[in-house]
Amino acid sequence: YVPEGTPDKDHAQMIAGLAYTAERVLPALLEDLRALVPAPSVIVYDPFIVFAQVAAHVLRIPAISLLTWPGPGVLVRPGGAVEEDEALPWVEGPRRAIEEAYGFDIFERGMLMEMYSPVMNLVTTTEELFAPPASEKQLLRFGAAPFRCVGPLIDASVKRLANANIGPRAAEPTYAAQVPSDFMSGTLPWAYIDEQRAAGRKLVFVSLGTVATGEHFWNNTFGAFAQSNGLADVIGREFCAQVWKAGYEALG
Repeated sequence: YVPEGTPDKDHAQMIAGLAYTAERVLPALLEDLRALVPAPSVIVYDPFIVFAQVAAHVLRIPAISLLTWPGPGVLVRPGGAVEEDEALPWVEGPRRAIEEAYGFDIFERGMLMEMYSPVMNLVTTTEELFAPPASEKQLLRFGAAPFRCVGPLIDASVKRLANANIGPRAAEPTYAAQVPSDFMSGTLPWAYIDEQRAAGRKLVFVSLGTVATGEHFWNNTFGAFAQSNGLADVIGREFCAQVWKAGYEALG
């Protein structure tokens, strides 16, 4: 699908390959799903994934998405960007191939990275923090989709990683001496929390998820993903520092 001579930067990002990945994955995926005993009765999926709804359509079972961010409103993209991406040959080609093979248009009620379910979408936040569809394109394609806030889903048995992108600094003696050992372990610092609560202090937990703190944006600008809120030229590390600074200034 990629025309000869196309620069790698134009098609090498994750979003560019989502539709093509779906086209390639679906034949084997459907074969595996049909072989399951008992047969699957529902598919629960990440809405970044294109092929889940297609598989559910073919198998005639419901698909339910699970959002680990506050909702579609945080993924609003600038006007024209959606159309530009969907017109790219390595996106439009797989889209047509999937529709011809399975009778499902992936962009009728969805967009790249936003394949929300018309049946149910579970959101791991509260109603107060939920960000509903906001842009004209979002409202047109999935404005009527049901979203249900279920709060955080935490498995205490899973080892947690504070931030894989901080590098070796955490191992430096001068740094380690300033930070309680619980902070370094990847778990919540319960001993420190209990100590502060026993002293009568009120605690506020500020977690910035995995986007700004993740491998891609920690040292890179948000670009088009933040065009609408003025953060396009800000890198993840700067954004996190500013949020934490604002928290300290506001709460003391």
